[in-house]
Amino acid sequence: MISVRPFEDQHAPALAEIMIEMTRFYGASIPKNARITEDIIGHSKNIDILLAFNREAPVGFATFTTLFPVGGLRSFTYIQQVYVGAAARRLGVAQRLMSAIARTSKARGCQRLEWATARKILPLAPSMTAWERAAQLKFNMFWKAMLWIN
Repeated sequence: MISVRPFEDQHAPALAEIMIEMTRFYGASIPKNARITEDIIGHSKNIDILLAFNREAPVGFATFTTLFPVGGLRSFTYIQQVYVGAAARRLGVAQRLMSAIARTSKARGCQRLEWATARKILPLAPSMTAWERAAQLKFNMFWKAMLWIN
């Protein structure tokens, strides 16, 4: 059973493991002196982090923030990262994370979500509807999308 909850400090070690997996997925390196757990706790004070759990095991996460202003002096949510661990893919985890972000954003009065996705991720996102795919704009090596939630 997949559930989504806001990050709490005690989740930092498990989230660090998922972030290390994500870093390897993207082919990036981690500095030897990285203080990942401490950095997660510190940054969690300035951004929103949601964790997805399969039973009680963390299997994915999302980071996002609310920005202001945009046209019409409105706020919007920018989604920085949605990552699902390899063992939990195709279970609807990303969809649940995106739904939780949309609910949070709507509760804050936001009417728009924005995100950019590396092209290599698109095959991993079969749950995107044709409309969502059509809404994406080709942008260099990324795909950028906006979704209105009002």
